Amino acid sequence: MSAALFDKDAMVAALKTRWLGRQCHVHDSLESTNTEARRLAEQGAAHGVVVIADEQRAGKGRLGRRWQSPAGCNLYFSSLLRPTVEPQHAPLYSLATAVGLADALGPLITRGELRLKWPNDVLIDEGKLCGVLIELKMNKAAIASLVVGVGINVNCDPARDLGQELSGSATSLIGNRGQALERRDVLLACLEQLERRYDQLANGERAAVVAAFSERACYLGEPVMIAAVDGERRGVAKAFDADGALLLQDEAGDVSRVLAGDLHRLRPL
Repeated sequence: MSAALFDKDAMVAALKTRWLGRQCHVHDSLESTNTEARRLAEQGAAHGVVVIADEQRAGKGRLGRRWQSPAGCNLYFSSLLRPTVEPQHAPLYSLATAVGLADALGPLITRGELRLKWPNDVLIDEGKLCGVLIELKMNKAAIASLVVGVGINVNCDPARDLGQELSGSATSLIGNRGQALERRDVLLACLEQLERRYDQLANGERAAVVAAFSERACYLGEPVMIAAVDGERRGVAKAFDADGALLLQDEAGDVSRVLAGDLHRLRPL
C-alpha cells in the first residue's frame, strides 16, 4: 500500500475533527514521524498538525528502543500539540492518548480483551497492538510543544514483518480479525477519538481521562517492575493519581508516585 492512500485533500475531506489533522504532512518514508514533527514545531507549526509516514527508517520507542516500521502495512503518525495546561498535567497526555486509541481501536477487534498498560501501551490480551512515544519541550515554565508519536500494527504479520525479537510480544488488527483494514479508516477513527480526549484535558476534565484509563488498565493490584532511565523500581501497582502518575506501593507499605517508565508485570512463582 502506498502513501497515496493518505492523500491530504481526501484525508481532510473525510475528517470529523475540528483541529487535529486539519493540517497534515504525508510521506512515503521518513526517519521518524516524531523527528519530522519536532522539526515542524521548531519552525512554528500550529497546534494539531499531524505527520504521517508509510515507512519509518528509524522509528523510536520508549527508552531508546527501535520501533519496527515496515512499509505498506501499519500506521505511523505524530501529532504536534501546543497545550495550555500546567506542566504538572503533561503526563495526562500519555493516558489521554492511550484512551483515545482504545476508543478508536476497541470496536475493530473481534476477540480478546483490549487493555491499557501504563503509561500508554494498547494491548489485546498480552500482545502489544499499539505503542506511543511522547516528547515534551518546555519554554521556561510552560509547555512549548508535545509531540505524540503513535505506531499501530494494522495489517502486519508480527512474526514476518517485525522480527524475531517482537514476534512473541506483538499483535495486529489483521491477526485479531482475520482480514485486512484500510489504514486510512483506522487513522481517521484514531484522530477523531484522540481529539475528543485531548479536548477533555484542555477543558479541565482530567478526572474523566484518568477514570477511563483506569477502567481498561491492566496489572492494577499486581506486583510490577518499572524500568526507567534512572533504574528499576518494584512494588504493587495501586492506582493512578490526578496527574496520571502511577501509585506504587513498596514492601514496607509506602506509596510513591512514578511519572514515567516501562511497566513489567512480575508474575508470581
